Amino acid sequence: MQFELRPMLATLTDKPFDDPDWVFETKWDGFRAIAVAKPGQAALYSRNLNDISRKYPSICAALAKIKHEAVLDGELVALDEHGRSRFQLLQNAEREFARLLYCVFDLLYLDDKDLRGKTLLERKGALEKILPKSPLLLYSAHVVGEGIEAFNRAKRAHEEGVMAKLSISLYHSGMRTRDWLKVKASQEQEVVIVGFTAPRGSRKYFGALVLAVREGTGWRYVGRAGTGFDTETLRTGAVKVFVDGSIQGFTARLNWPGYHNGSPNGIWVTPPTQVPLLVERLHAAGFQLHIHTTGDEATELALDAIEQALARHPRWDHRHTLQHVQMASPAQYRRMAKLGVCANIFANHIFYWGDQHYEMTMGPDRAHRLDACASALAAGVPLGIHSDAPITPLGPLHVAWCAVNRVTPKGRVLGEREKLSVAQALHAITMGPAWTLKLDHEIGSIECGKRADFCILDEDPLEADPMRLKDLRVRGTVLSGRVFAD
Repeated sequence: MQFELRPMLATLTDKPFDDPDWVFETKWDGFRAIAVAKPGQAALYSRNLNDISRKYPSICAALAKIKHEAVLDGELVALDEHGRSRFQLLQNAEREFARLLYCVFDLLYLDDKDLRGKTLLERKGALEKILPKSPLLLYSAHVVGEGIEAFNRAKRAHEEGVMAKLSISLYHSGMRTRDWLKVKASQEQEVVIVGFTAPRGSRKYFGALVLAVREGTGWRYVGRAGTGFDTETLRTGAVKVFVDGSIQGFTARLNWPGYHNGSPNGIWVTPPTQVPLLVERLHAAGFQLHIHTTGDEATELALDAIEQALARHPRWDHRHTLQHVQMASPAQYRRMAKLGVCANIFANHIFYWGDQHYEMTMGPDRAHRLDACASALAAGVPLGIHSDAPITPLGPLHVAWCAVNRVTPKGRVLGEREKLSVAQALHAITMGPAWTLKLDHEIGSIECGKRADFCILDEDPLEADPMRLKDLRVRGTVLSGRVFAD
């Protein structure tokens, strides 16, 4: 049986609470580790799936006494003279004496059975029965409902805090959810990052941060911090720049003739004199820019700034992207294509505010070129479409439906010539946005070497009535290779 060893992650919350549907455990100040054990043999793996068994042979020997084949989740800790877990002691355990302990709080697999679909209390019940008695192993006990008292005890004992877990929660490997919450109680100490170690294994950029505190006229090493970082969190994404506001809020910047009802022109979120300077500085530094431009005047300013930055600092494949671009003209789309600029268009706007734009903000003529997706593709502009959640509800099929049908709540069709085909719309919610994020090598399509992230529909969207596109049932979702059935 192949095991999924990525641990489930908790979400930080700011205060403790009481709830009879939740259980509360000690929050250990240690190193997360997944154990794979069977009689006579055991191994430990870090959160990043590195084999760390050699560093903790005594813990592995204790786990090898389990009389079942099992995969466990827990925390490696080092205890001080008061019996409190201290991460610094664990960091220095290779050089100093420390009492090591593996605190086990979950059971993922047992004798070829995947328990991740069982409730937390069912898994913990099975865990307590199979865990052998050992001074190196500890079953992480819990209290039911009384989170505030558990937190106060942890605070009085100078422990790190408590973990709050929904008693019926399932185990979601590799995912951070709000079914598990961490409440920190320990006092914090400011440290200085004085260096970093080289990356090892699959880690990129650096291995761990080297930390120190000021002591007299010198510095004292206090440990390293490498957990919590991965390729995703260390990667620099696009920089968001805001130029104007929204059309429905009368804060978008529009070219003549302005708003249909005579309202004054919108606002500059970033002063127009600063936009070229900001764009050039970020572009020259190698960043990708995602620039919020709703009105056509704002779009023109952003394109002027990008053109100037490219003239002074030529860069191939920058993929700067204009976000929303709701009133961009065909000429502006041709200019975007020439500059290598992408568009991520707010297609949901046609449905949620289309009638207001027809009657109040843009008027009957310009409302027909609102969110001109077909013009963007015709000009050769890489295209993504979006819902701008939470401004409108998250739902990719509804976004695609809007771009395909362009129907308002009153039944108007705004811009027949700007309709996308179903195939074009599906591309614009998958490979299109992946391209604009420079993630097309990882997501956006089902290919070898990419993440197994996709959904399964109950009908072929290319064969279904386009008006039913938003109503197609999702039968299941695959996220990082794990199947979630409807």
